[in-house]
Amino acid sequence: MRIHRLALTHFRGVAQRDITFALDGVTIVEGPNEIGKTSIADAIDLVLGVPDSSTKSRVKDVQPVGRDVGPRVEIEISSGPFHFVFAKRWLKQRETTLHILAPRPEHLTGREAHDRVEAILAETMDAELWAALRLAQGDELAPATFDTPTLIRALDAAAGGAPTTDADDHLFSRIQAERDRYWTATGRPRSERTELMGKVDVAEQSVAELTRTLAQLDEHAEKVAALTRRLDDLEPRRAGCRQERAAAELAWTEAQAAERHLSHLVQLRQGAEAHLDSARHELSRRLELVDDAESAAAELDKLLAERERALPALDDAAQRVAQAEAALVATDQQLAAAHLRVDAARSWLQHLRDHAELEQWRGRHARILATEERLAVARAELHRNHLDAEALSVIETAALAVEVAAARLEVAGARVRAQVHAPVDLQVDGTSEAVRVGDERTWVVAEPFTVRVDDRVTFTVEPGHGARELVVALDDARADLVARCGRWGVSSVDEAKERHAAREAAMRDEADEHDALARDIGDLTPALVAGHVAQLEERLAAAPNDGAVDEDLASSIAEAEASLDSAERDVASLLVARDDQLADERMARRCLDTVRIDDRVLDARIGQVRANSERLAERLCTARAAAADDQLRAAVDAELDAVRAAAAEVDRSTLEVAELDPVGAQSRLANAVAAVERVQLSIRDDHDERTRLVAVLEAHGEMGLAAELDEARTTLEHLQREHIRTEARAQAALLLHDTFEARRDEARQRYSEPFRVQIERLARIVFGPDVQIELDEQLRVARRIVGGVALRVEQLSVGAREQLGLLSRLACAAIVSTDGGAPVIFDDVLGYTDPERLRTMGAAIGAASGGCQVIVLTCTPSRYAHVGNATTVSLG
Repeated sequence: MRIHRLALTHFRGVAQRDITFALDGVTIVEGPNEIGKTSIADAIDLVLGVPDSSTKSRVKDVQPVGRDVGPRVEIEISSGPFHFVFAKRWLKQRETTLHILAPRPEHLTGREAHDRVEAILAETMDAELWAALRLAQGDELAPATFDTPTLIRALDAAAGGAPTTDADDHLFSRIQAERDRYWTATGRPRSERTELMGKVDVAEQSVAELTRTLAQLDEHAEKVAALTRRLDDLEPRRAGCRQERAAAELAWTEAQAAERHLSHLVQLRQGAEAHLDSARHELSRRLELVDDAESAAAELDKLLAERERALPALDDAAQRVAQAEAALVATDQQLAAAHLRVDAARSWLQHLRDHAELEQWRGRHARILATEERLAVARAELHRNHLDAEALSVIETAALAVEVAAARLEVAGARVRAQVHAPVDLQVDGTSEAVRVGDERTWVVAEPFTVRVDDRVTFTVEPGHGARELVVALDDARADLVARCGRWGVSSVDEAKERHAAREAAMRDEADEHDALARDIGDLTPALVAGHVAQLEERLAAAPNDGAVDEDLASSIAEAEASLDSAERDVASLLVARDDQLADERMARRCLDTVRIDDRVLDARIGQVRANSERLAERLCTARAAAADDQLRAAVDAELDAVRAAAAEVDRSTLEVAELDPVGAQSRLANAVAAVERVQLSIRDDHDERTRLVAVLEAHGEMGLAAELDEARTTLEHLQREHIRTEARAQAALLLHDTFEARRDEARQRYSEPFRVQIERLARIVFGPDVQIELDEQLRVARRIVGGVALRVEQLSVGAREQLGLLSRLACAAIVSTDGGAPVIFDDVLGYTDPERLRTMGAAIGAASGGCQVIVLTCTPSRYAHVGNATTVSLG
């Protein structure tokens, strides 16, 4: 198949475009992003595969946004003997037209045209091959599968084998279909065979089940007779067990009565013991209360004595605190007076320093103002005078050019000399000149002029060609000098030199004054200096001693500093003394606080102990009023006698219970009850089992199991014969398929060699002369070997995989080109290829494109700059 031409109208962002492709070789369609390159591939797919009535999303996606128009595609194709023009419009004004130009003209429209194109392509083009020969950027880079009928026929013919036909493919399809009747693709039996085997298993199980059932019925009959005999033996045993149970129940009742009496006596003893414990507890509490009251009274007497001993220490501590406070007050008064003397000395020292500093800053400010005036004069000169060394050089160069031109004219120009021998009237260029006898006139002939003598003779003098050029050069030099002087505002070279000298002097003055100003100002500004002077003047004006000076105050800064130092030493000495006194005062106060705290704690303890002693005495008095101490002791003795009597009764009853043995009686009763229940359970189970077996025998006796067993055996034989016949056919179909497929594999190995050789031929251009390619069973590139190093395709870099994908498609297209083949379409590929590989890939594409059609869509034309003999279509 070959694509001659493609026309797009209202297709995505493309309003109208008509593209013609080279039928053989490479056509590179280049253009920037979003110009419509990818739309070319989409348009080919839509026009060949989607009817004009379709409203699928892929059709709606190509309609221009915001425009109520129908996208239209027209394509011209040659495929086999057919040459036709096919066009479609979707969504709006739907239409399909087909013009067949060869082998005989036809014209079809609508669905008939669509079906006719599908039939032509199905007859003349391998759809799987058409899909395999296309590659777009971003597609899966796994190797393409080329196991297509068209390529296989071409490879088989290239390998020298007999050409395959559709009949061969049809025969293998029938063999596969026959095998698929019995086997799955993974080699497992089909569900029908599995179901048949299941039916055979079910029939075999049914026969075995019926056989087992008849044998079980015989066993049931024998078991019924045995159960009847066993029931006859169990009745006497049940009567004896019932008698043993009655005797055990009587013994257990007597033992329970004895245990209940013993429990009652134990409760009486426990009550007596509780009364004894209560009496003993009351007596113990009374004795504890007596001890507590006596201890509280003794502790109160002890604390009162301790209070009397602590009173003198409290008075002494208070007196020491008062003395320390008085000493501290006296020192604070002396320290305040010393601070006043320090403040006065410091204030006077600052006053003297401010006077000295003011004089320094006033001199500095005066120097700054004078420097600024001189700096302003220099800057004014620089602002007015811009004639620098470069400008002076330009003017001097122009003056030198004038002098050189004048000298050249003087040397090279012609001269006219005239001598006056008699009085004459002489006119030069109409201007009279006074001459006398004996005068001599000389003119340099720089330009034409006339000499008239007595209105009798007129001489016209014209310079030669060289002289005129020298005159022009002199005029130009003079004009240039005038222009350059005028530009800098001077009239001559001498004035320019004077102006330049003045500018140089101003620049030196500016630098000197700037340095002087920087030294005086530093990191300040004149305004800050003036402000500091004003601040000092204001501070001195506000000082109280700025007028009359006290005679006791120092007259110099050194004396003021010595006076301040003496006052500060006095303050430091007083501060040390005050710190010592303050420490003494704090120590005395801490001692007083400690004594006071001890006194308060002692008062609190005395109050607590006195209240506790009074409370205990009151409780003891109240308790003795209710019951005297001797009464509590007598109550304890009486309760002790009652406990002893109750214990004797418990011991006697315990002996009676031991003789009756309640535990043994209970065990014997439980055993007797269990024996009766076991005998009754055995009778009931045997009776139920006999009833069940009799019912089973009666039920199966009416079912005709023997006839059912005969029928099951007949069904099993029929299913086994069908299973054996089906398995034989399945094995035969598998054997035929495996044999035929083995021969096809042998043929595939034979005809895959030309394809591998073709890929290697192109790969050597890209990867070097020692490259080797290995293919798998589906004719995909499996491994690449370079320099003896073998790598699977998935181990290669993305760029190498993309390059092998292009080369394999080009090789396939080259092989099938004799059978018509299909176009190779690459959409913006080689994006992962480095510049050197782009060069070799271009050579490989050019080498493979002969005899086949290759269409390249790209936004980067430089990738394919090395493809020779390519046709370029630029989209703008």
